[in-house]
Amino acid sequence: MAEFCLDCWNQLHKSHKKSSEVTLTKTLYFCEGCEELKPVVILPYRRSIQRWDMILFIILGKLVRGLWYLLQIAGQLCQTKFSRKTDNSLDKREK
Repeated sequence: MAEFCLDCWNQLHKSHKKSSEVTLTKTLYFCEGCEELKPVVILPYRRSIQRWDMILFIILGKLVRGLWYLLQIAGQLCQTKFSRKTDNSLDKREK
């Protein structure tokens, strides 16, 4: 398995990952790129959550919550209209 330090791994993959975005070894290994003893990359994280992702999640959550409230209100309105119709029909039958 090829072992590269973070600098060589970034050059190889043309990325700008930081040490917080990858898993590095705790022991030192020879990097195959620069041939120095350094911690090497074990596993890059798939993708860190960006600020725009968080904003999108918040907006989506508020939208779903608002739709849920609208559905609850609509259900209550339909329930009151239905109960009024049954009450009126009962009143007419009693007269």
